[in-house]
Amino acid sequence: NNLSHERNASDAKLIFRQMKEAEANGIPAIDGYVIARLITLLGRGRPTDQQFALDVAREYIGYAGPGEEPLPPKVKLTSDARLSVLLLLRRLRRSRLLSSYTEQLKEVDGENMPVWAKHVLESYHDIATKVPSNESEKSLELLKKMLEEAVRRSDKKFRPTMHNYETALMVCWRCGDWQSACEVFRLMTGYSAAEFTPPPHPYQPPSAAVEASAQSPKPLSRSEGLNLTPSNLAMLNLMRTAVASEDANTMLQFWEMYLYFF
Repeated sequence: NNLSHERNASDAKLIFRQMKEAEANGIPAIDGYVIARLITLLGRGRPTDQQFALDVAREYIGYAGPGEEPLPPKVKLTSDARLSVLLLLRRLRRSRLLSSYTEQLKEVDGENMPVWAKHVLESYHDIATKVPSNESEKSLELLKKMLEEAVRRSDKKFRPTMHNYETALMVCWRCGDWQSACEVFRLMTGYSAAEFTPPPHPYQPPSAAVEASAQSPKPLSRSEGLNLTPSNLAMLNLMRTAVASEDANTMLQFWEMYLYFF
């Protein structure tokens, strides 16, 4: 509960100050692990604890907000330390800081992309629900980057998961971005949304129906495991995006996509 989190944050702050005193007396006590755990505990505390956590991140990790000059890190930068800052910014709900930091992560911590990509995509959703933004385009670019890294490193763990695709489509819904949603759909399934064309009339003669079935959509030929069958949640978010477009043809196009898979 909140009271326990606040107590833990206060205790962590007290222990951290004692560690700083020990370091001042020449006793090494603070490393990347300590800083990551500290920021996590403080992030769950009161607003003053969260601000203290941000100051710690600036001093020890070299975190810098937009327009700020980063300080040299005092501890070894680990994936856990960077992730703790990302989760802190999510709790603070500061869209500008969150957006800036996610861009930094993509530049400096590609090795741990499978770990933090999930949280970055969720942070894009946080931003998209708060202010008008282009987070859907950023989500799409992150998915592409993950696929590129999977090929470059010959490592399947870098491929986007279904949860990653579901989250990206949720961002597209919040942004009302059908075009990006269709591109996410293509990356996820291997099918181009352009192949799902609604019939020109509600009723098709039998001959036309046969011709249409002969020209059914075909997926891209890709490595095994890349073309995924969309989950119910993925299709739900795709539907939400189509409805948000308020365009009849877009909604009909989604309906054709839904009928094909379900």
